[in-house]
Formats: sequence, C-alpha cells, structure tokens
Amino acid sequence: MAIVESNTELGRQVVEDAKRYVLHSWSVQNALDPIPVAGGEGRYFWDFDGKRYLDFASQLVNVSIGHQHPKVVAAIKEQAEKLCTIGPPMATEPRSTLARMLAEVTPGDLEMSFFTNGGAEANENAIRLARWYTGRHKIIARYRSYHGATGGAITLTGDPRRWPAEPGIPGVVRMLDPYTYRCPAGHPDPCPVCTGGPHLEEILQYEGPHTVAAVILETVTGTNGIIVPPDGYLQSIREVCDKYGILLIADEVMAGFGRTGKWFGVENWDVVPDILSVAKGINSGYIPLGAMIVRKAIADWLRDKYFAGGLTYSGHPLACASAVASIEAFKEEGIVEHAAEMGPVFAEQLRGLQDKHPSIGEVRGLGCFWGIELVKNRETREPLVPFNATGEAFAPVARVYKAALDRGLYLMTHWNVVATPPSGAHSSCSPRAVISTASRRSTTPRSSSSHATSTPLPGARRCSPDPTSSPRSATRISPGAPTPAVCSRTLWVKSEDDEREALRRRAGRAGRQARGSGRRQRVERRRAVGEDVQRERRRRDVRLTPATPGARSPRPRAPRRRRRPPRARPRPTHPSPRRARDCRPGP
Repeated sequence: MAIVESNTELGRQVVEDAKRYVLHSWSVQNALDPIPVAGGEGRYFWDFDGKRYLDFASQLVNVSIGHQHPKVVAAIKEQAEKLCTIGPPMATEPRSTLARMLAEVTPGDLEMSFFTNGGAEANENAIRLARWYTGRHKIIARYRSYHGATGGAITLTGDPRRWPAEPGIPGVVRMLDPYTYRCPAGHPDPCPVCTGGPHLEEILQYEGPHTVAAVILETVTGTNGIIVPPDGYLQSIREVCDKYGILLIADEVMAGFGRTGKWFGVENWDVVPDILSVAKGINSGYIPLGAMIVRKAIADWLRDKYFAGGLTYSGHPLACASAVASIEAFKEEGIVEHAAEMGPVFAEQLRGLQDKHPSIGEVRGLGCFWGIELVKNRETREPLVPFNATGEAFAPVARVYKAALDRGLYLMTHWNVVATPPSGAHSSCSPRAVISTASRRSTTPRSSSSHATSTPLPGARRCSPDPTSSPRSATRISPGAPTPAVCSRTLWVKSEDDEREALRRRAGRAGRQARGSGRRQRVERRRAVGEDVQRERRRRDVRLTPATPGARSPRPRAPRRRRRPPRARPRPTHPSPRRARDCRPGP
C-alpha cells in the first residue's frame, strides 16, 4: 500500500478553503468540520496528518471495489490517452461495451441503457419514460425513500429532505413501507402493508389504476434505514403492477452491483423490473456515472420513437471505461460471491453485538448491506433519537459516530440507524474486527451503544493491520501490503508473521512515544527561552503582553511618559476689574 506523508499545514489550508469556498450538500455550512482527505487505497483513506480511517460506509455506499483499485485506475489512464471526451451522438468503444455488459449481468430481458451522470438523473429519466410509454401521469413512491436531489427525483423522495423543495412535480402519490420493526399498520398477520400487494391495491382504488404510470421503490431501502422487504413483498408488487399495466421501477443505486450478495437486489426475490436505475457501484464512483436500463418490450417500443432526453456527458468515455474495468474486476475477483459469503458472518456478529447491548433494537440486512437500529428501550422500541433529529436531539448518535471516528472507523449514520456497507470489495476486512472494537471501546451513554467491531473471521481476507486496534492509527501504511480488493481469502490464524507484525507495531508505538517526548522537551525549551526574554525586557522597563510558546513575540512598546504636573500660574499684580470696582470708595 501507499506511504502516507504527513502535511498538517496543507490539510489545514484544504479545510479552510473548503469551508470558505465550497457549498456542501445537506449541511449547515458553519457547523461543518470536514476531514481533509489526502489519499486512499483499498478499504482505507487517510488525512494529511497520516491518520488512517477504515471506510465502513463506502463513502456514500458507492466505493464497493475499494479506493484506487489498480485495474480501474489503469483503465481510466488508458482511455484518457486515447480519447477523453466525445459527444453522446457518437459511438465509442467503452460506451458500447458497457451497454452490452450491463445487458449481460442484469436479470431477465433488461437490455438497453441510457447513461447519466448519477442515480438522480437515472430516476428522472425513468419516470419520464414511464409516463411517455404508458400515457399516464401518476407515480407511486414510498415515504422512507431517497431517489436523488434533482427536481423530479426529490419529489419522489419520501424523507424530509424533500420538504424544502416542495411543491415539486405533480402526480406523485405515496405508499407506506414494509418496515416490519415499526410497521405503520401495526403488523397484523397477514399485514397488508408488509405484504405489499393489498396496500398497493387500496391506493390504486383511490387514485384510479388507469392514471398510474409506475411504482418506483428502492429494492432494499438504503439511507432511510436499510429496510429489507419481507419475502413475497416484491413479487406481490410485481403482480399488481402487471394486473393494471403499471411499470415497476427498481432504484438499485445503492443495492446494485453485489451489495446484497447478488448482482442486483431484485435477484434475491426473482423479480425483474421494467426499468432498473443504477449508479454508485457501477464503477464505485471513480467518475460520475449512472444508467437507466429498460426491458426488451420498452426498448423495442423506443426504436422508432423520438426519445426526448439527453445529457452533455451521457456515456462519458472515461466513466464508461472505468465501469467496464470495474465489472471485469467483479467477475475476476468473485466480489459478488464474496459479498454473499459475508452475509451470514455479518448476521452472526451483529446479532451477537445486539445480545450484548440493550440499546440495539434490531439488526437487519443482506450480503454486505446491514443496518443497526438504536433504541432507548427494547420493549417500547422508542428510537434513540427522534425522527429527523438534528442538533442536541441527535447528540447520542453523534457521539457514537465521533467515538468511532476518533478510533479510525468511518461510519454512516441516519437518525437512529447505523449503516454498515463496508468499502473494499464488499467487506474484505473482518466484520468481527470492526464490531468488537466499537463494542469494547464505546464511550457513549448506555443507551447509545457502539456498533463497531475486533476479531478476524472465517473467510476474511488477510489484510494489513487493522487501524481500529489502537486509538490512534499508525501514521505510515506499510508498503507492499496487499490491496483489499485482491487479497486471498484465508483464515486469519496466528503465525510467525503475525508475531513479527505485533512486535513491529509495538516498536512503532514506542518510537512514536519517544518522538512525542522529544517534542515535549523542545516545547519546554522554547517556553523557558521565552520566559528569559520576557524577564530581560522587564528589566529595561518594556511593557509586553505575555507571549504564547511557539508564537511570534509582539513588538515592544516604548515606556509611557510620565505626565508633568501643571505649571503654577503667576498671581496677577493688579486687582481684577470686578475686584477694582468693588473696592472703589463710596460717594
């Protein structure tokens, strides 16, 4: 792996410029304190002080293949040497190859792709195409959902980020979510909401099925809680859509490309949507890219129709080349299969953590896509923080996040749910290691238990030392360590190599402590010199403000002059006119 060089001053400048000149998304600008990231590799990224962070959130659930995968980076470089950009009307090798590869890895007869710059634009074009194709205008979306921040996508979004953008596009209707832990219908048996079909039928009764063009949903709800639908839910929704000629749009921006242990989340339930929206994992976000993929019936309908949509950077050569290389790496390295193997391990370890911590109400997920729901009381299921909590109300979960970050573990939190979609070939590091670390070192209140992790697991890939094993990660990443995406899958057993590694780490800690002692001595010497200078200047009667060690001394000021007493004015030798008038003799 790469050598990390510390450059604290540059990191400070990067943060200052970011806070002054960059408008950050979904944030109160004055409250931001971003991590200045200097680089990344595999499942780690690091700051300008050399501290490493284990990326257990895949940034925004997109760096599935890990940071700086050599095959993907090489593909971008190679394409940049050939052709950096070209317009959408042209045919290029990377774009054509990627479209063919998507038709091969997607389920069923999904075969034609329209390329976008991300997931939001893919969803925008999906609902527009559904309206053209059906001649209807209504779209049914769910409440606990996020489909993007553009005009139409933010209207589809159900969570509170939609509120500032309202009123949005017309024709969007809401349905409830199959959230079995907090079922809005009370979860009777059978439950109309969590079953899917009966709830959708009722909504169609009120809205008129002849007015509804499509149902759009996240196969596995991402940001809003990692909500996995019950078995039979998607099949039930598919049947109702087929009954009324309604298109089913599956938003797999997060769940796609192996995250759930299948190439696409819908494959867990053998459902084929009419339109599939993808992004993020298509190339791990190396270059912005998304796609709307349609089934053969829609593709055939489009062939003699005018498609009223387009983007300047649709099918950008560099983005498509990176996606081709990423899909090839997924196949060569068995990344999807590995994610499926890690699913039972995550389930075992996270549920073991739940048994230890009463503040964990539920863990749920598939493959390498899991959520940990934090509660105040398991019996009442009261969330640890309220819905849409901010500021002080969000403080308990903020402390969990901060405690993990201080230990080099980067997590993704959303209200009272901690998501664990790890980076680097879908959890190439040990879930046990991360889970037990947070469990052992949590500094949060009893009701805010941590969710992190520390022991290697069967099937884990042999990796370089886990930075979460010490409060401060090593400032230098060992050269030659294997990149997580290409590590061999071996049991992590103690060997002579492990013993040598432990000795090396102990020696490194001793060296850092010695360097810290030397720094303290230098600071003390500077402080002593500063005090000597101050004493000498006081002897010269120079006024100084106290100097801060290491800071520039202020310019000495000249001593203040003493005020002279006012001169005594001479008494008048003649009487004043008033006095002279008063002393005149009488008549």
